[in-house]
Amino acid sequence: MNNERSANNVLLNKQIVRVEYLTDKEAIELGWKSKGISFQLNDGTWIIAQSDNNKSNAGALHWSNEANKVQGVLSSIDLNQCVCCGKKEGNNEI
Repeated sequence: MNNERSANNVLLNKQIVRVEYLTDKEAIELGWKSKGISFQLNDGTWIIAQSDNNKSNAGALHWSNEANKVQGVLSSIDLNQCVCCGKKEGNNEI
């Protein structure tokens, strides 16, 4: 199966029903030094932003809206960093 067909099978006509960042524990279990954004689709599938195909670390998602001429990045955040305000929480040692 080609990549585009795979992407269509996973994503097309689905709804995002939950959005959250990985927890410190989840990121550490993956061997990552940062937490990526993840979202759940209405069929139960979870999508997790990662830096590459080898799951080397958390990754970012670029977004854009050409009609409103806006764009941005949903970036990964460091371990022990609050997902709400960005402040460090305690010791950042893994």
